[in-house]
Amino acid sequence: QIKNQGEQKFIISLLAAIRRYVEMVCVRRSKKVIVLSEYMRGEIQRAHRIPAERLSVIPGGVDLQFFIPLPDRAGLKKELNLPKQKIHLLTVRNLEPRMGLDRLLDCMGKLKQSKLNVHLTIGGEGQERQKLTALIRNYGLLDTVRMDGFIPPHRLPHYYGAADFFVIPTRKLEGFGLVTPESMACGTPVLGTPVGGTQEILTNFNPDFLFQNSSSDAMAEGIQRVVKMYFSDCDQYNELRLRCREYAEKNYSWQRHIDQFVSILQKYRIRDVRG
Repeated sequence: QIKNQGEQKFIISLLAAIRRYVEMVCVRRSKKVIVLSEYMRGEIQRAHRIPAERLSVIPGGVDLQFFIPLPDRAGLKKELNLPKQKIHLLTVRNLEPRMGLDRLLDCMGKLKQSKLNVHLTIGGEGQERQKLTALIRNYGLLDTVRMDGFIPPHRLPHYYGAADFFVIPTRKLEGFGLVTPESMACGTPVLGTPVGGTQEILTNFNPDFLFQNSSSDAMAEGIQRVVKMYFSDCDQYNELRLRCREYAEKNYSWQRHIDQFVSILQKYRIRDVRG
């Protein structure tokens, strides 16, 4: 068994090294490298030491015809069998250590102790499922947290629309986080840790929705603060949902992404012709 584990670690390390080498060759031979966030620009520069002018940031796009605010949110909550009279939180993640879901569960335990009437739905599958299931039991959250497993893409707008807030608890390596603009396109505000691309998206929208750090204490404080500021007033919360949609339309349409990409291609085509 030890031999097998050693072989497995060797193979994983070898594959990682091959991947890094192939990535380095591709990056260094490219005229232009396009990344999804300023965070990824910095990571690529540090990893491959290429000049900043060869890097451009073009944020990801969202299908604004598919991810839309659905009108009957009460009906969506009923359809998904969400408990009544709760503030509904949602996260959709690969169940991996870097996603910070264990800290989010610790946060939910703190919120339960503080008597904040919240419920969390976790969507996704991965290696951490058994560990997270055990934590839900250990924290006494069986009535507060639900794991729905893999959510088919065609169901995502229903989940986003039913949620009152989406939560991104990532610890590290959040290159962009497409779920953030997807949720906002559906009108649902997002709270997230100040990690990678999440920090850029939410800072430009409203810094109130960024946690101070990625700890469970910071998440609990941030959720309580935002609920108090925005959720207690129905009109103010509905206005917030409208602003989320407008922000996604302005900044994360595929058309905007395409226009920026084409602009870069045109610049290089002109240079090649002149050369």
